[in-house]
Parts: sequence; C-alpha cells; structure tokens
Amino acid sequence: MTLFIEFMSITLITAVITLGFQFVLSIFIKKLYGYYITLSLENFLLALGVSILSALITIIIPSRKVLKISPVEALKS
Repeated sequence: MTLFIEFMSITLITAVITLGFQFVLSIFIKKLYGYYITLSLENFLLALGVSILSALITIIIPSRKVLKISPVEALKS
C-alpha cells in the first residue's frame, strides 16, 4: 500500500509541476507572440486521468511479478 501511495504522490506532484510550467510558458508566449494558451477543465481532467492511469499501470505490472516470487527465491538471486 505504501508503494501505491508513493507512486500516486509522485504522479500528482508531477502533474502540478507540469501545470505550473504550462502556466509560466503561456505567459511567456503571450508576451512574446501575443498568442493565448488556455487549459480547459476537460483537458486538465483528461491529462490528470492519463497520468493516474499510467502510474497505476507502472505500479500494478511490477507488483504482480514480485508477488509471484517467494521471498526465499528473491533473496537467493
């Protein structure tokens, strides 16, 4: 369970950092070129969902492989 919480925390922190970077980049582009870059709520939720889904996949697949190995075999190799 701790591994799950750790991965999800990293995923959410990364999403927040990415949104902050997008915000700063949008201000820079608006001042430099006059273009507006906006992020709608739907796009934000989609990006957050994809991030969480990819984090879950990277948690579940290795965890299933680890659960199949006995602790004694893991220590031997």
